[in-house]
Amino acid sequence: MNLVPFSQFAKELANNTLPAYSFITPNICNDAHNCTLATADNWLKTHINPLIQNPSFQNGLLIIVFDESANDNTHGGGRVAWVAISPMHSKAAYKPVTLYQHQNTLRLMLQALGLASYPGKASATSNVSEFFK
Repeated sequence: MNLVPFSQFAKELANNTLPAYSFITPNICNDAHNCTLATADNWLKTHINPLIQNPSFQNGLLIIVFDESANDNTHGGGRVAWVAISPMHSKAAYKPVTLYQHQNTLRLMLQALGLASYPGKASATSNVSEFFK
């Protein structure tokens, strides 16, 4: 594992040297926790849109989760926005009817890393293969 500041992201993207796996967590303002959705949207446009447009990302997978559900505690945390973007693999504008939770995302990430066993609730949950071609 190699922890680096987010300022390195733009350099690695420009040089086509992104690692095979990255986990990006915006600060408490840019993730819309303590600031407006417009602030979070601007952060995504500024930092994530260049990734999606980069030719080296065409075989990649980007998962964006907004888990600020205000006062909704339905199913242990309320409804959240979960977006999977993979130019070569995801179904465009696909919206499932299945209920997914954070452990489904954990399972997907571990599967992508080549693991075959999963910790905790991720071991008993379904994968999210319906999102992909």
